[in-house]
Amino acid sequence: MSPDAVPLLFSNNYDMSRARAGWRAGTYPSHHLYGTARLGSEFEVVDLPFRTDGAMARATELTRGKLGNIGQQVAAARCGRPVSVVYAAAASELRSLAGLRAARLVATPIVGVFHWAPTSRLARGWPLQGFDRVIVLCEHTRRSMVQAGVAPERITSLGWGADLDFAGFAPRGPAAADAPVVATGKTQRDMRTLIAALRATGLPAHIYGDRDELARRAGPIPAHVTVRPVSRDEPGTPLRYDAAVMADLRSAAVVAIPLPSTDRLAGLTEVVDALACARPMILTRSPYFDFDIEQIGCGWWVEPGDVRGWSERLTAAMADRGRLDEMGCAGRAWAGEHLNERLFTEGLRRVLLGVAADGLSAG
Repeated sequence: MSPDAVPLLFSNNYDMSRARAGWRAGTYPSHHLYGTARLGSEFEVVDLPFRTDGAMARATELTRGKLGNIGQQVAAARCGRPVSVVYAAAASELRSLAGLRAARLVATPIVGVFHWAPTSRLARGWPLQGFDRVIVLCEHTRRSMVQAGVAPERITSLGWGADLDFAGFAPRGPAAADAPVVATGKTQRDMRTLIAALRATGLPAHIYGDRDELARRAGPIPAHVTVRPVSRDEPGTPLRYDAAVMADLRSAAVVAIPLPSTDRLAGLTEVVDALACARPMILTRSPYFDFDIEQIGCGWWVEPGDVRGWSERLTAAMADRGRLDEMGCAGRAWAGEHLNERLFTEGLRRVLLGVAADGLSAG
C-alpha cells in the first residue's frame, strides 16, 4: 500500500469484511467486491461495518431501508481519517448521506452503483442529486437514470463480470452425457414456469430452493427434478460459493435462469457465473442485459412466463448435447474479452480517480 494512498470508504448491502476475507482465502470470487479487490496503490479500501444488531440496525429495519443503512452512514460521517471518496456497491445504502451531500452538508464525494433506477419519489429527489457519480450496469438503467433527473455526464456504464481467475470457476471439461439442467438462483426466479417446462419435457434437473415452497407455487415436483436445499444464512452474509453449488454449476448441461419480471435487474450473478464456468444458459429476455447470448453463441432467450418457449429451448438444447460444451466455451471466451472483473475494476478506477481529483480541486 502506498503511503500516499487515501482511504476509500466502501459499503454494500451485506458484510464486505467477510466477503473480503473469503476472497483473500481463495474461497470467494473478487467480483462481489465490486472492483475494490484490485484498485491499486491510489486507494486504501476501508469497508464500512455492516451490523445486523444494535440500535442503528433496528432503525434501518424500522424505516425499511428508506433512509439507507443508518449504521454505515453514521460510520462514514464519523470517520476521523481523510477520505477521498465514499463508494457504495448498492447506492441505496447511502441515501441519507447522499441527501446531505446534495444539501452541501457533506464534503466528501459519493459514488454509487445503481442496479436499477429508483422509483419512489423520496429516492428520486435530493438523494439522487447527491451522488457525484452514478455507475450503472447497463444502458437501460442509464436511460432510466437520465429520466429520473441525473445529468448524463454524471453517469458511467460499466459491465459487471466474473473473476475469471477464481478457482471455483475452473471448467471441468466436457459435461457428462446425462448431465442435468441446473438452476442455482434462489431469489427473483420464476421457478413455476421452469418446473412446468421440466414437467412437460421430462428432462433431469437440479434446482435450488425449499421443496415445500416450490410445490406450493408450482405444483408437485416431478421425480426427475432434484431439489437442493438452500442454506438459511443470517442476514448480511455474503452469497455462498460452497463446493456443492459450484460442482453443480460446472457440471450442468445447461444453466436455466428463469426471471419473474423485467422491471428490475435480476439473474446477473448466475449469468456471469455460468459464463465463467463455461456452461451455456437459457435466460429470460430482459432489457437489463446489454449483450445477446444468442449472438455470442452461449445460450438462448425465452420470453417472460413462456412455458412453451422454455420447453422448446430445453428440448432443443438436450437434443444436441455435443454442441453445449462448445457454446459454454464461446461464452467464457467472450467474457474474457468483454465482461469480467478486470474490466469493471479498470472502469471503476477511472471514475474514482476523476471524482477524487474533482474533490481536491473543489477544496
